[in-house]
Amino acid sequence: VRTLPLGEPPTRMAYHRTSGICAVACHGMAESKAAVHFVRGKVPEIVQTVRLRPNEQVSAIATLTFQEDPVEYVAVGTAMVFETEPEPTRGRVLLLKLSSSSDATFSEAASVEVPGAVYSLVPFKDMLAGSVNNRVCLWQLDGDGQLTEVCHHTGSIISLHLASLGDHLLVGDVMRSATLLRLRSDGDEPSLELVGWDEQTAWSTAVEMVSESVFLCADDCSNMFVLTPAEREAKQQAAGDEGSSMLVTGASQTPEGSSRLQRCGQMHTGEFVNRLRRGSLLQRHSHTTAPTPVVWASVGGALGLVVPLSDKRQFVRLSLLRDAVAREVTELLPSEAWRDSWAGAEVPAVMGSHQG
Repeated sequence: VRTLPLGEPPTRMAYHRTSGICAVACHGMAESKAAVHFVRGKVPEIVQTVRLRPNEQVSAIATLTFQEDPVEYVAVGTAMVFETEPEPTRGRVLLLKLSSSSDATFSEAASVEVPGAVYSLVPFKDMLAGSVNNRVCLWQLDGDGQLTEVCHHTGSIISLHLASLGDHLLVGDVMRSATLLRLRSDGDEPSLELVGWDEQTAWSTAVEMVSESVFLCADDCSNMFVLTPAEREAKQQAAGDEGSSMLVTGASQTPEGSSRLQRCGQMHTGEFVNRLRRGSLLQRHSHTTAPTPVVWASVGGALGLVVPLSDKRQFVRLSLLRDAVAREVTELLPSEAWRDSWAGAEVPAVMGSHQG
């Protein structure tokens, strides 16, 4: 492990594969402006520093490529922070590209002003998706090299987190838990339509899409829960129990065609999780068919894995093992009592999950 002093607190980081350089956003201290440091990975050193405007802070960062453009860009989302404003009303999205491969320097390729803070940025369908206050926006790079808005969706209180997979975007809200959007391109103009939402309230601290129908979320009470469309959950229950075939399918639909996102798994982690990412802590074989795990990280410095199980038999086997261990180890706090420590008396107990 090697340490590179930056001299200011880092807040966001993204990896630029083309150059092998990490873009590290740092919070401005005292009179200094916020900055993006470009750090070479093999021999830790800062090769370039890009300073932002006064009162401008980096709130999101990502790398991506656009359609019919092989250049890998670093997208930086910012917010103009003033003491007189309770919430930022202005921000920017910057595109930085590698201008010199020999000395690994980056230059600004495009920028666009936005009416709020850019809380999250993710690549999406060869475009850039971002959350700006209560809106989710899509931008593309036009023929003149400018960022132009393709469409946007409004319906959140504050959209803090985004995750993308296929045609879908998962939005983590400051109070409304999670919302699922889908990109529609069959009309005259692309649009983001509402597919479903979680009816329970939760202050989302991280979201990730395990698949296009299974979503993992974390909240500010150190809980983690799994969402799935209500129709999918009802079909799975009907497949396991024919008597349950009367459960909600049409009842969960709204007139607009969207549906509820139902919680099918949840547990108390004891960690304030602020990042969820599909991936693995170990190298995966290319021929493996197992579902991709999700890596989680917490503000306390902990790392962990959420591993999807392929079938119910594995879940039942682990349940039996857990119960056998609980019968033998009686001195410690029971696992169920710890994992059931949800905030609020009406929140259901642990379900659909096991600790490793």
